[in-house]
Amino acid sequence: MNENTKQPLSFMGVFAIMLASSLTIMVGEALTSALPAIGRHYAMPFSTSWLITVPSLGVVCGALGTGKVLNRFGAYKTMCVGLFFYALFGVSGAVMPNIGVELLDRFLLGMACAAVMTSSTSLISEFYHGQARLKMIAVQGMAIEMGGVIFLSLGGVLTEIAWNASYLIYLIAAAALILILAFVPKQAPAYDGEEIDQTKALKSGQSGISVVLALAFISMLTFFIAIVSLPVYIQTDMGYSAAFSGIYLASISVVAVIFAGFMPKFVGRTSAKCSLTVSAVCFTAGHLLYFAALHHHGLLFAAAPIMGVGFGFSTPLINNLTVERSTPETKARNLSGYSIAQFSGQFVSSLAVSAVAGSRTYLLAAALGLVNLAVAALVFDRKAK
Repeated sequence: MNENTKQPLSFMGVFAIMLASSLTIMVGEALTSALPAIGRHYAMPFSTSWLITVPSLGVVCGALGTGKVLNRFGAYKTMCVGLFFYALFGVSGAVMPNIGVELLDRFLLGMACAAVMTSSTSLISEFYHGQARLKMIAVQGMAIEMGGVIFLSLGGVLTEIAWNASYLIYLIAAAALILILAFVPKQAPAYDGEEIDQTKALKSGQSGISVVLALAFISMLTFFIAIVSLPVYIQTDMGYSAAFSGIYLASISVVAVIFAGFMPKFVGRTSAKCSLTVSAVCFTAGHLLYFAALHHHGLLFAAAPIMGVGFGFSTPLINNLTVERSTPETKARNLSGYSIAQFSGQFVSSLAVSAVAGSRTYLLAAALGLVNLAVAALVFDRKAK
């Protein structure tokens, strides 16, 4: 059997990496259901949304040095250390004495998340190549979104027990660490096509990476404007319950999971540029529907699947493009840049929602979708032999 067709990881090895990947989406959002209770406990003088936002800042700052750590110690060791501190800082947030120390703990949690996020994709790129890598990164995208659905739901259940019980969710990182140590080899098998991939990446040049990272930022900013604003929009402006808004957001994630799984086949039959174009059009259309939904509530149900398609057809693909346009020497730096771009988009989305009130937020996001479309037009596609 050709070395490139062997299954490099067992099922449990793949599961371990996907479980670790799923932790990245919940670094801040795991406490969403507990925010009112946490605010009461600490008597917070400012918005509890900072408990969600500060980890994103931690990811951005942590990613600045993660590339160097990856180059020096490798993806496997970086993943293990990142998971250890993710679990430590995550759970310890439940016993912080005051809000200042709590926010510092959340910032450090974000830095640990940067190591987990970057090393998980790096591990996938070491064990899988070409179309197999695209499929695995699509599965990673599905795992991340399913993590959002499951962990957010679990957080709500735990909050009913105690104000700080939802912090126990972060212990999943300890389980992921045990599985990584048990089932993922420290060294990936040799890959015959590495030299060819290097040549392709060198021919592509860093200009391709600049476009990909710009897409990572704009896509995440456009998508997260909806995620950040919809709970208030649905409950305050439309009069629906908190339970309804939670189910609604989960439905977007479910659609994203489905289309992230379908995305590799779509790209194989069309192109990466076509997939990114569809995603940008979906983001624009979805936000225009949200703008109109204030007076026609039924449009909410049309917007949800459209936004899910937009996420599923973009985020896993952009992650793969980052790896594809990297050489072994630049891969760690580029993956760190990808983490920075993604979480900067999440952070700026909170600022955008604060600056532009009401349904006009969605007009801004629709305009960003058009910018996304323009940037996607700059992506070049490699022709397979």
